[in-house]
Amino acid sequence: MVFSLFPRQEKFFDMLEGQTSTLADVGVLLATIARVGVVDATLKNGVRELEKSCDEWTRKLMEALATTFITPQQLDREDTTRVATNTDTTMDLIEDAVKQIARYSPEELDKDLKEMTLIVAESVALVSATTPLLRKLTKNCLGDSREKMRSLEHRADALVDKIADEYCQRI
Repeated sequence: MVFSLFPRQEKFFDMLEGQTSTLADVGVLLATIARVGVVDATLKNGVRELEKSCDEWTRKLMEALATTFITPQQLDREDTTRVATNTDTTMDLIEDAVKQIARYSPEELDKDLKEMTLIVAESVALVSATTPLLRKLTKNCLGDSREKMRSLEHRADALVDKIADEYCQRI
């Protein structure tokens, strides 16, 4: 048994996992959008509700960070803040993108937008699945998640390059 002078604050891990679970849920909605090819009111409202839930998790995390001493054995205050705010920003950007697609209301999303939507869905699901690994805080605690995320980023970058090239060829 390891003795620690300061108790480990598991509540931060619980809250981060709660917050990133909203990303997993929005990923399911994004995959649905890609599959059906449109953003209807139900999907748009579902994304909005998940964004509100993510905002609430962020608020709870920030309040807890402001009132809790964080020990060196845990994620530090800056890292926890960075994860929480980046998760919230990601959710905000997803909601904004879904609102813009709904506003434009194409008859069906083109194949590139469907593909990018699936990449984002996979990425947020990976973030959510990886968050519980932060509890271990060892050198390789994230396992192969980094490589998977790098691969998703490369797929997204290649798709953006393809779209830009096609656009430039048309003008």
